[in-house]
Amino acid sequence: MTAASRAGAQQIELQPTRWTAEDTEFLDPNAMAHPLPAPVRLMVDHREPGEMVDRLRAIQNLEIEIAELGIGNSLVENHLVIERKTIADFVTSITEDAMRLFHQTDRLARFDAPAILLIDGDLYSQTRMTLEQIAGTLSYLSVIQRVSILPTLSLAHSAYIVPKLLRHALFGLGHDLGLRGSRPKDPSQAAAFVLEGIPGVSARRARALLRQFGTLQGVARAEPADLQRVLGIGPATARTIAAVFRAAPPEPGA
Repeated sequence: MTAASRAGAQQIELQPTRWTAEDTEFLDPNAMAHPLPAPVRLMVDHREPGEMVDRLRAIQNLEIEIAELGIGNSLVENHLVIERKTIADFVTSITEDAMRLFHQTDRLARFDAPAILLIDGDLYSQTRMTLEQIAGTLSYLSVIQRVSILPTLSLAHSAYIVPKLLRHALFGLGHDLGLRGSRPKDPSQAAAFVLEGIPGVSARRARALLRQFGTLQGVARAEPADLQRVLGIGPATARTIAAVFRAAPPEPGA
């Protein structure tokens, strides 16, 4: 067995057969690739357990305000509302008091911003709800009430997801999706696709170059000093872009 195959075998052995609630205890929201870039004030309902509040308070750039909320368990006004339920509470709200869940989700659906329902735990690990009830409830919430449902493995997992939801709701993705996985048909998109193939040119930089110089030919004719006027293009990347467009074709057979 080669070293590479041994390393691959070790990785397979280390990979769990399934994720569990225990795995979520190692999640660190402050170690996310794209954390909250600026302070965000999150209103949290006073009935949320202390463990959840403590986990949220530990997140960088997240300012917690405890309040008596009439909707959801946490919210950012005009941007996002989150309702969190344990499996036990979710099931009880259907099997014993169905109107409670649907009154809550109806208020979520009326909120003028994305509404998220976090469900802590495996809904299919209980049998108080039948599979037919689960299917009908999830379909109703998703399609008719248009509430997004995110299952989590634990309270810790939900606490980890909250800043990610806030990041996307308030600041967007945090980076541009690359173009290289698609084959654009629009000429302007195709031009950006070409530029993104140059080392150091991301999707965002490719679009910025085209906005600055108008066309692919304009970028090709630009001098390195002119290329550096584009946000995100440093001297090394500018020289690379210029060199690519000025490179001679390879010798036959090279």
